[in-house]
Amino acid sequence: MGWQDAFSARLTASTINNILRPINTSIDFKYDLHDWHKNLFTKSEVIKSNQIFIIEGVSSGQSQFRPYISKLIWLDVSDEIGLTRVLARDGIEIKEQMLSFQLAQREHFASELTENAADYRYEGVPKTLLS
Repeated sequence: MGWQDAFSARLTASTINNILRPINTSIDFKYDLHDWHKNLFTKSEVIKSNQIFIIEGVSSGQSQFRPYISKLIWLDVSDEIGLTRVLARDGIEIKEQMLSFQLAQREHFASELTENAADYRYEGVPKTLLS
């Protein structure tokens, strides 16, 4: 569950069955909210399917999801900036976990060819943050 489960077959199947298929067939669905600090699912929400969805996250562009998505957007963010952002959001105590996750993330992108599959590619850091 959580960061350790980010690229698992179980999470992929769950996302397809519980989110992507319902969206594609215009069926309302239940979304389980994960509390990253507690590392568990804490509540659920019913999501109406009659809206536009942006599915985001490292594995959201994987090959098994592509039949369900209309456009894939690649945001290019360096490991250093990505780590800085997540530690600012979630706390320094997850640094080692995030360093391991970043390695798994690079392997995932390489095996899935996610950037090559993207319809649009953008730098993920606004110029104002680089000054």
